[in-house]
Order: sequence, then C-alpha cells, then structure tokens
Amino acid sequence: MLLPGVDRGDYIGADEIRVYLDTCVRCRPFDAVTNERILKEAKSMNKLMGTVDNNEIEILGSSVLLFEVSMIRDDKRVSVEKLIARVVTEISQVKIAPWIWQRES
Repeated sequence: MLLPGVDRGDYIGADEIRVYLDTCVRCRPFDAVTNERILKEAKSMNKLMGTVDNNEIEILGSSVLLFEVSMIRDDKRVSVEKLIARVVTEISQVKIAPWIWQRES
C-alpha cells in the first residue's frame, strides 16, 4: 500500500522501496496507549508492517538500531527484537566516530 495517489512506477528503482525506521518507531506498537497520538502511531506502524508482508517495501536496519534496542530494559526489548527479526532484510554496519563514546567529566 503506497500513499494515496502515488504509483510505484513514479519512483526510480520502484521495485525496491527501502525504508529505514528508527528505534522509536519500531517500539511504538509496544508502547502503552495513553493518548490518541500513540494509538495513531501504533496503527500506522502496523499498517507499514502490512506493506512489508505484501512485499511492497523492504525495511532496513543498522548496527546502531541493534545497539539501541539492546539498551531497552523491559519486556518490550524482546518484542522489538522479534519484530526486527521478522521484517528487516538488511543490517548495515555503521561506523561510529570514537569521540561519540567519550563523555565529558
């Protein structure tokens, strides 16, 4: 399912629509629904997963994504890991500059 009025043929390389989703987006379906915004975002993510199931898009991942997910401390982490394992077609290695890991005292 593409956006209304958008045809797959409108894109260069339309046979391979690849999407990167950050950790917050991937976690949304597992968040407590405390307001309308969270509900809408969770439903949107579920619709997006339907496009993956229909082979309309590919979802990409990264080593940074895997690191961020590993930092989730509750049961949500297991659910997000299962989601990633189900839908991610490629994990890109991301080189992180050493200064990013340094903390100021």
